[in-house]
Amino acid sequence: MKVPLLPKTTPGGNPAAARLASLRTGEEFNGYQLLDDGMETGHFRSFRVIHIQLGARRILRILKPDSVERAPEVGEQFLERCGRAARIDSSALLRIFEATTDRASGLLYAVLDFPEAQPLEEYGNFGFFTPAETVSAALTLAEAIAALDAKLLSHGNISAHTLLIGDSGFKLAGFESAIDEVNLRIAGGSNPDIHNAGALLFRMLTGVEPPKTGRYAGPDVRKARSDVPGPLALLIMRMLSGNSAAGFGSVTELLFATRKLAGEFPPELPDLSPNRPRRNRPQLGRLVPRLSTLYLIAALLLLSFALFGRGRREFRRWHDRPRPEPVLSEQARQLQQEQARLEADYRRLKTARDAWRIVLKTEPPEENR
Repeated sequence: MKVPLLPKTTPGGNPAAARLASLRTGEEFNGYQLLDDGMETGHFRSFRVIHIQLGARRILRILKPDSVERAPEVGEQFLERCGRAARIDSSALLRIFEATTDRASGLLYAVLDFPEAQPLEEYGNFGFFTPAETVSAALTLAEAIAALDAKLLSHGNISAHTLLIGDSGFKLAGFESAIDEVNLRIAGGSNPDIHNAGALLFRMLTGVEPPKTGRYAGPDVRKARSDVPGPLALLIMRMLSGNSAAGFGSVTELLFATRKLAGEFPPELPDLSPNRPRRNRPQLGRLVPRLSTLYLIAALLLLSFALFGRGRREFRRWHDRPRPEPVLSEQARQLQQEQARLEADYRRLKTARDAWRIVLKTEPPEENR
C-alpha cells in the first residue's frame, strides 16, 4: 500500500504537524470527538475519543508526521499491518476498526476499541497468579498469535505492557504500535511471538524472567514453583525452547496444545479484588539461575581478593621465618676457618699489589733524579 508523502517542513510549518498540534479536548476529528488532549507514545499520539453517532468510546492513534518524514516505510507498514488486522475477528485481540489517511491534513491514523482493562504491567506483583489463571492467559495468547499468523502477521511486542487484564479476562493489545521491525511473515516460518509469550507466562508464575538455557530445552518453571502442574510447565518449556523439534513447529501446534491443556485444567478469570491474598515470592535458593550475573561476578572477585591477600600473608610469614644454624662436623669447621684465613691473605696481598702499582706510576725514572 502506497502512503502519500507528507509535505516537507517549510518556514510556514508542516500542515500535518500543525493539525496534530492543534487537536484539543472537545474538537472533532473525522466523526470522533476528542475526550482529552492526547498522550505521546513512541511514534504515536493517542487520544480517547467517542463516536459522535454511535456514542461508543474508542482510541484514536495518530502517527506523528516527523516519523513518516524520517522513514516513509514506517507509514507504509503501519497502514499495511493495521489494514490486515482490521479484518481479523478474534476476541483475544483488541479490535482495530480502521486504519486510513486523513485527506485534509495527510495524517495517518488508526481507530481501536476502547480497552475496558489495564496492562498487566500496571497491575504488577508478578508471581502471584494461579496456574488456572495462567492457563487462561496462555489460551488468550495462543489464540491471538494464531489469528495474526493466519494473516501472515506477528505481533512483535508481546509483553506485560500489551497484555491487558480485566474482569472479562485477558486480551492482547499493542499490535499496531510494533512498527519498528518488519513483522510481515512468510508462511511456515518461525514465529518469535511464541517465545515472548512463554517468557510472559513464566514471569506470571514466578515473578522473574526465565533463565537462559541451551537451545534445545527451555527452563522448567517447577524449579521455582512446585505447585505448577506438569502439563502447564511442559507447555511453557516448549514455548521457550530454541529448537523446533523440542518446541512448537507451528502456531497451529501451539494452539492445539493450549486448548488441550485448557480442557485438562479449566482456566479461571483473574481475581482483581484488592483484598486478594498475594503469594510469597519463590525463595532465592530455589532458583540458582535467578542470581544476577553481576552479583556472581562481584562475589567471585571478592573471594579471589580474599584468597590472594591471605596467600601473600602466608608467603611473607614463611619467607621471614627464623632459619636454624647448620650443624657442622669438626673437619668442616677446620676447612671453613682455613678458607677464611686464605681469603684474608688474598685480600691483603691484593691491597699491597695495588699500592705498589701506584708507587711505580708516581715516582720518576732513576736517570732523571
